[in-house]
Amino acid sequence: SLYSRSQRKANHALELMRAHLEDLVSERTAALEDSNRKLNKENEWRSQAEALLKRLTMADPITELPNRVGFIAAFARDRDRMLRTHTMIVISIENFRDISESEGCSVADVIMRQAAALLVEAYPDPSVTARWDDSHFVILTSAPDKGQTNGSTLPEILIRLKATLEHTLALGSYSYSLKTLICATPLSLAWAELDPLEKIILWSSAHFRTMRTDPAIEWAILDSVPEQTANGIRLQQRLREALDEREFLLHFQPIISGPMDAVIGCEALIRWRDSKSDRLVMPM
Repeated sequence: SLYSRSQRKANHALELMRAHLEDLVSERTAALEDSNRKLNKENEWRSQAEALLKRLTMADPITELPNRVGFIAAFARDRDRMLRTHTMIVISIENFRDISESEGCSVADVIMRQAAALLVEAYPDPSVTARWDDSHFVILTSAPDKGQTNGSTLPEILIRLKATLEHTLALGSYSYSLKTLICATPLSLAWAELDPLEKIILWSSAHFRTMRTDPAIEWAILDSVPEQTANGIRLQQRLREALDEREFLLHFQPIISGPMDAVIGCEALIRWRDSKSDRLVMPM
């Protein structure tokens, strides 16, 4: 009948529409799944890039040790315990600049990588070994001040560490020896400081200057706050601020010959104008 034919046509049209909708849904679902896969891949790449960026900002590119930022972060994660139990060892590579200037940066980099490997071998985890700057390594270790660690006293540990670093390093057909000064300070000595690590670095740097005047002194243990470094430390901090604020001014003073009554040259002088008082700082 006419009604039956119309019913069949309507049913067929509905089936075609349903099939078309199913095709559309399948296409959209596939597109969404593809978008999700791409998004997940992009998120994975982003996470990898962020991890790499974080590693680059917290690691020294030459030695692959933690840099100053990474060292401070490692200390911050366990600050309270380390302040009670850890000692900070600061190592100054005294002839780093000489090697760099005479042999080139590439040779100096290779030597510093070898030195870093020796330190990591001597102080594996959980000790923290880092490169603080070009010529200084730092170590956070649980070795107590003047106490014993694995049967060795801290002085014995420092002597052995110095011998390890100053062992001849081979580079091709050439060999090099590092000259080092080492200063160890218990973190508890700086527990009240806002930045204990920076403070110990300043104390050690001041002590290194004293050690350089006496070649017989090659390592030291600071067991009390240095009395005579307080003013020097404050002056160093003030000088850094003055450099940042561009408070140093260059002046030229003429050199006049009396017999000739003429200017025969000039002398370059640096003057420090304190921005806080707007007055020249007199030489000390």
